[in-house]
Amino acid sequence: MYKIYINETPLILCSKADLPEEVLQDEIRLSYPGKSKFLLHTIDMMEKSRRFSRVIIFHTAGEALITEFHSLYRHVPAAGGVVVQPDGRILTIFRKGFWDLPKGKLDPGENPLAGAIREVNEETGVSGLQAGPLIAVTHHTYREKKSRCLKHTWWYLMTVNNPGTLVPQTEEDIEQATWMLPQEFLDPDRQVYASLRDVVGRRESV
Repeated sequence: MYKIYINETPLILCSKADLPEEVLQDEIRLSYPGKSKFLLHTIDMMEKSRRFSRVIIFHTAGEALITEFHSLYRHVPAAGGVVVQPDGRILTIFRKGFWDLPKGKLDPGENPLAGAIREVNEETGVSGLQAGPLIAVTHHTYREKKSRCLKHTWWYLMTVNNPGTLVPQTEEDIEQATWMLPQEFLDPDRQVYASLRDVVGRRESV
């Protein structure tokens, strides 16, 4: 099962045998007919509307479906961190109207963990990072000029005892860098990307 966020709505690609048992309100399930035009039509629909709680596309061969989906995008590797202080607060940033977690694109050939540490440091100025385990890899799409892009982000749990003074990277449109309790970050009224809610929610299970 493979989950991608398109316009804040989860798209799940899977084999017929792996279909989720739970049926959500306002979800849609579609059988893949083996044609890329079908995928493009579904992607266009999701980019223009958020009327579904999730979209599931299934096929007898789930891996073939994922491979075909990947062929429609330019792939962008990235990495970031859920940085936790001893008091349980996590490091957050505010950028372009959304509360976010520090992350960024990997340099060519860069290891995801090394890139995650570099990006967290660059975007917030935090020091003394201690890297922990991988929490998750998230996938979301966006448009860049005329290209469809699929960003794969490796998220690592990190700890810090003496973070120093936070300095938001304003050249990356970061307006604030601050510490926040996880329940504050996950408040339903807060503007947070859906994929990040998944990441923060899973941090205690690694």
